[in-house]
Amino acid sequence: MKTIKLTSTSDPGHGWLRVPVQLISKTDVYHRISEFSYIDKNFVYLEEDCDAGLVIKSLESQGYKLEIKHRNVERTNIRNKARYSALTIAAALYFKSVKLGPGDAPLFSPELLT
Repeated sequence: MKTIKLTSTSDPGHGWLRVPVQLISKTDVYHRISEFSYIDKNFVYLEEDCDAGLVIKSLESQGYKLEIKHRNVERTNIRNKARYSALTIAAALYFKSVKLGPGDAPLFSPELLT
């Protein structure tokens, strides 16, 4: 059984579980994660109410043991990241590299394709 260490971050309004993009791509539920989660180049920030549980269950069913460190903060920049999209993960799997720009839409840089 492989142990994975993850971090959960909560502010006064909500909480997210930070999971590496590559690990999300190994789940059978990456296409079911909602737009209430966020993503950057390296991590997906799974909202705590549904998405985090969905991914935790998927990873545990594959034999992963998760160790989750919880941190509470007054403010977080997670809401400033791009909203999650399963297409972003699919593109990352295909192109092996994704560049996210400001706003909700993933942007691809042509130099990443060469």
